[in-house]
Amino acid sequence: QLVSDGHADADRLAADLSAQVRAQGAAHIVAVGPGGSVAAMKAVSFAAQAMSSELAGKGMALAASPFSHMHTTESGKEVNAVILEISPQQKSPVPQAVDVTVTASTKIGSLGIYLARVFQDRGGAVIAAVGPMAVMNALTIAALASALLAKDLQEDEAKLTCAPAFTEIAGKEG
Repeated sequence: QLVSDGHADADRLAADLSAQVRAQGAAHIVAVGPGGSVAAMKAVSFAAQAMSSELAGKGMALAASPFSHMHTTESGKEVNAVILEISPQQKSPVPQAVDVTVTASTKIGSLGIYLARVFQDRGGAVIAAVGPMAVMNALTIAALASALLAKDLQEDEAKLTCAPAFTEIAGKEG
């Protein structure tokens, strides 16, 4: 199991992730804190690019575990972490419109319930997150929505997979 924290090198993590996917068909990353969440998302994107010829039309997707996880850092501090399962998945057409924008102050519970309803109604959604804390919140929201869907569908588990994508955002100067 790989660990991604605020000091993780996304390129190195992508190489380790690719090796695990090649060997085992899937990989797991513990994304520790906001910086670790961003590094993990970048690593998944980098790994998909590096393995594109091997994936044969598939993409790299991740599913966030609906179970909360506390991770103890080297300094002994306990921080929130999200456990991510990464595996090759069929590519889905990506809608262009953003359904939900997540921020650092987003109320996770309310948005998790909303996202579960969107998935039930439409089968997918586009989530935008700007900044490390927003990325961590978005992963937590996806995990919560997975748990709610599993409960509604009366299944042991429902996995919402996410395909990370990055875009440049133009900002105002001054």
